Amino acid sequence: MYEAIERLTAPWYKHHLVQTWIPALPGIAEKLEAGGTAVDVGCGSGRAPIAIAKAFPDARVTGVDVHAGSIERARARAEAEGVADRVTFEVGDGADLDHGAYDLITTFDVVHDSVDPIGLMTAIRKGLRDDGAYLMLEMNASGDVDENDNPLGRMLYNVSTLYCMTTSLAHGGAGIGACMGQHKAEELATESGYSHFRKLPIEDPFSVLYELKT
Repeated sequence: MYEAIERLTAPWYKHHLVQTWIPALPGIAEKLEAGGTAVDVGCGSGRAPIAIAKAFPDARVTGVDVHAGSIERARARAEAEGVADRVTFEVGDGADLDHGAYDLITTFDVVHDSVDPIGLMTAIRKGLRDDGAYLMLEMNASGDVDENDNPLGRMLYNVSTLYCMTTSLAHGGAGIGACMGQHKAEELATESGYSHFRKLPIEDPFSVLYELKT
């Protein structure tokens, strides 16, 4: 399953992350170019942190994931791609991020899987520098079931039932699921203490991206 998710999402990090998504966050690329800090929470096999490390050689990049096997794969990939000295991978859930330490924090298709979404997003908010940004990617679905009556919606509900919700509920979590929609994302942001929430003007049939700030 972890390898399947890695293969499914690999094009995001190869074709969009540094080309389109990070530039959509005002001032963040410049901070990374100047040696800023970034952490990807729920990094899986590390494709996003490695892409950032390659694009911004002076940046300090970290990847965090609860799955130890994925972290091992991430470290091996960083070594193979020649960036092991610029990106660090750690086993963890992101709850203990250093306060005020990061210019950019990212989660890619992570929040709706998490056991404690508000706790996670609160930890991310506290980890941001005052002028930092949190880039949150979620599925391009509506919180209204009727609006998801399409091929993508049918696929997402199946994946959500078999993996996303189950991953959270197995640990007594919120079990939000993949089709939470923008309204729920904004609700979580408000409850987690963010003062800024914006849907980025990026058109993607599969994903939606949000910019959150302290």
